[in-house]
Amino acid sequence: MKFGKTLRDSIIQEWRFYSVDYKEMKKALKVSTDEASDSGSDGYGEFVDSDGAEEFFELYESSKDKLHRFYADKEAWAVDYMNTLEDRVEALRDTSSNPPSPDQ
Repeated sequence: MKFGKTLRDSIIQEWRFYSVDYKEMKKALKVSTDEASDSGSDGYGEFVDSDGAEEFFELYESSKDKLHRFYADKEAWAVDYMNTLEDRVEALRDTSSNPPSPDQ
């Protein structure tokens, strides 16, 4: 099984928005290396200056931003959830240290 397919199949549906578009990045990389080869040189400068390289780096930056948003969102959720759990623990401690009287 190819890496791109394995990656795509393993992504959790709710997180798909945040995922790296591996297939498009691979295509852009192929276009840029083909452009460099067609120019008669296999130097690094031709790769960086090609339209395909520009598209690849735009996809790379976009992917980086999506991953950053993913981690920021998950961190915010975790902090909020931790605060909720701490509040519950504190409420349980208060209840256990001040049990209701049997008359109530």
